[in-house]
Amino acid sequence: MEKKFDVIISGCGPSGSLLGSLLAQQNINTLILEKELFPREKTCGGGLRHRALKLLPFNASEAIEKTIYGIYFSLRNNDIILKRYEEPLVYTVVRSAFDSLLSTYAIKKGCTINFGEKITDFKVFKNFITVKTDKNTYSAKILAGADGSRGIVHKNLNRAKKVNRILGYETNLQIKPSVHNVESISDSRGFNFNLSDNIRLDFRGTKKGYCWVFPKKESISCGIGAPFSEAVKIRDYLRRFISEFYFSSNPNAGHLKISAHGIPVSNGSNPVCNYRLVALGDAACLGDGFTGEGLYNCFKSSVIASECIKDSLKNSNFTFLNYAERIEAEILSDIRASLLFTSVFYRSINLFYRLIIRDEKIFSACCKILRGEKTYKNIAARLNFYRFSK
Repeated sequence: MEKKFDVIISGCGPSGSLLGSLLAQQNINTLILEKELFPREKTCGGGLRHRALKLLPFNASEAIEKTIYGIYFSLRNNDIILKRYEEPLVYTVVRSAFDSLLSTYAIKKGCTINFGEKITDFKVFKNFITVKTDKNTYSAKILAGADGSRGIVHKNLNRAKKVNRILGYETNLQIKPSVHNVESISDSRGFNFNLSDNIRLDFRGTKKGYCWVFPKKESISCGIGAPFSEAVKIRDYLRRFISEFYFSSNPNAGHLKISAHGIPVSNGSNPVCNYRLVALGDAACLGDGFTGEGLYNCFKSSVIASECIKDSLKNSNFTFLNYAERIEAEILSDIRASLLFTSVFYRSINLFYRLIIRDEKIFSACCKILRGEKTYKNIAARLNFYRFSK
């Protein structure tokens, strides 16, 4: 027998769980279908911006591993300098634990979640949607895609559409207290890094990308992001970077397990909705064009979707034109500015590196972007990036 819901959400990642909890607390009958069993591993650096935390309707402090106030900057692992800020810049989380916390909150709010159940097909009719899984058949008024750029809703919306992606490689390095801890890691030249409340960002190891080092309580996430055209080069550079940074003081740490993932960034033509369909987060190609970070835009799209879904159910209007307009105004316009920021920054990276290191106003502006107090649009306009981009 077909089971009926108001809304079915494909995927129980951060955007799906948040949307599920927001809808359920408004007494909207909501089902999340998740193909994996939780907790599950997720390839992600685990950086959570300050403004992303503010969008959550509950205190997520128990999931925070480290609160970051400083950044070690470097160019190809040279010219290393630490810059500190008076407010938290970013927080680090372990995604398996963080995602489980979000899904548990959704369940507490009344959202139904079926783990280990994968959507295999769906069909849109005038008055409803049918959703088929490997176990059941359901019907709903709305289907929300929150299962990333490989998900079924994303693929349906982006048929024959080009999707721009940043390629990310990442590995987790386990900390052995008997050898070292995040408070003291020395590289091959003896430079000492204190990662108790600092991260690392290394530039010029690749075109239009950077290496990152994010500390957790019991591990360190190291990764690199860059255009797909640089795939082989950036993987090789990441290995060299980690060898100099980590293995020099921990030579018996074992084999590197490097995972790859694509971060979809909207090119302006990627649809975010259709009749009775909405896409969130990575499924809507909402990755940050400069940092590659996606959690803030994923949460923001969930908040917007919850409000638009509530209106659509109230007014029986399922075109979601209001959702598309709000995503454009509140997210996509800043993604375009982030791509412009990327183009200008990497074209003159040595100049901008010196400015960030030496000019406290420029560094403060970058920190405000990280925290969410400023947008790329604010910075681009103030520095007249539009003139530099021509």
